[in-house]
Amino acid sequence: MFFFVDATFVSHLEDRFKCTADRVSDICTGQEYRKHVLPGGALRSKFDISLTMNTDGMSIIKSSSRGSLWPVFLSVNELPPKLRFSPRYLILAAAWCQRQKPSVYVYLMPIMKKLQMLFEQGIHVSSVPSGALCHPVLLLVATDLPARALVTCFKQFNGRNSCIYCCQEGTSVNGQICWPFHVDVCKRTKKSILKNARKATAENSPVNGVKSVSPLMLAKHFDLSKGVIIDYMHGVLLGVVRKLLDLWLQPSHRHKPYYIGNKIEALDYRLLTFQVPDTMSRRPRTLHEASSWKDTQSQSSVSNPVSACHVKES
Repeated sequence: MFFFVDATFVSHLEDRFKCTADRVSDICTGQEYRKHVLPGGALRSKFDISLTMNTDGMSIIKSSSRGSLWPVFLSVNELPPKLRFSPRYLILAAAWCQRQKPSVYVYLMPIMKKLQMLFEQGIHVSSVPSGALCHPVLLLVATDLPARALVTCFKQFNGRNSCIYCCQEGTSVNGQICWPFHVDVCKRTKKSILKNARKATAENSPVNGVKSVSPLMLAKHFDLSKGVIIDYMHGVLLGVVRKLLDLWLQPSHRHKPYYIGNKIEALDYRLLTFQVPDTMSRRPRTLHEASSWKDTQSQSSVSNPVSACHVKES
């Protein structure tokens, strides 16, 4: 594997064994990851690596009717974030290019079979005189909500029983499915999802939101109930943040105690004078354009000090 001739790559592989369990700062310090590093775990050797799979569809040209491209990328979790997502270390595992959305079995099954084979047989590390083996392990999948439904073989995010983490059916509010907060809720498990998937496949009908057996289940150490990352962009930045802005600023809520749409000028003054970190690609825009904010603009505004909303009564 060509990565192992890279001194920078190899030097970071041993960092996971130096991590302490008292502080969670990245994937390798998380509770689930630490289980695999213990003696007998899937990542017990310093040459073993864990992977995050990422996929999404994008239009080839402006006209989406001409088809879309769906690449599948794999990133190595043991690398620090700056290197993990750099083109140098990202692995392009596959790409689908058709007018229609990909068939999950044609699209993902070959990748999952190959990953499982590589885990079982190992990859020979030629740069090590002793002839060590690297066993790649898929631990995480990162997608947006529509792509998540595709690769996990679940219902779409706006359907009943579509939550991949819990067993709540959801409640219809104004024609939309919502999930009220409950302290005690039945959580899905790897075993329960597999049971529902097998039954759904046999009956050719969704069972508790599961439509069929996902190719991701071929990965021995991947847990569908824990390994699918929450869609922060759509769920928070373009979901919760946009809803809050609507409640705060839209004139239809002007008689509510939380309405601050009459203070936009004062809010804009504070918001637009903030110095955002260089890690953010977009600066905040005026609240007059809040309905058309991109996700990164929502992020830069949410990450700013909350004092932006502390406007005194005139």
